[in-house]
Amino acid sequence: MSFTLKDLVQLYEKKKEVYGLDIYRHISEILKEAKLFHKEYFITQGKVDHEQESLQR
Repeated sequence: MSFTLKDLVQLYEKKKEVYGLDIYRHISEILKEAKLFHKEYFITQGKVDHEQESLQR
């Protein structure tokens, strides 16, 4: 299952419940976590890490 924008919003909402109005201080953390989910999906699809792939073009 891929990590979609909807999943990112859900992740944000979960973190917002924890951090409340200070959520803006944790955006980097949320994006790093989303990147890990996306990378896991990409690798499970049998593809090369896409960050490395884009550098080879």
